[in-house]
Amino acid sequence: GPFDEPQVQSWFAAGFFSSDVKFQISESDHFDPEDLIFTLGELVELNGRTLPFYFSVDAQNERKDQEDLLNSLLQEVESLRVSNNERDSNGREVDG
Repeated sequence: GPFDEPQVQSWFAAGFFSSDVKFQISESDHFDPEDLIFTLGELVELNGRTLPFYFSVDAQNERKDQEDLLNSLLQEVESLRVSNNERDSNGREVDG
C-alpha cells in the first residue's frame, strides 16, 4: 500500500483476500507502528461483510482503548503474580 478504501473494497469483492490477510487502517500514507493492524476476519467482524474497510474513527478509538485497558490489566495481573511468588506458603513475605 497505501491503497484507498474503494480500491481495497473492489479487491475484496472480487475475492482476492483470505480472512487472515492483515490491514493497517491509517489516516496517512505512511506506516505508523501506533496504528492498529487488523486481519480481514477482524474487520468483517467489526464492520460487517458488506463494507469491512469502512472504519470509523470512533470504532478505531474504542478498540485502541480496549487494547490499552487489556494491556493494563495484564500488567497488573503479572505484578500480582510476582508479588504472590515473593511470599512463602504461610503468607509471609520472603526476603530476597
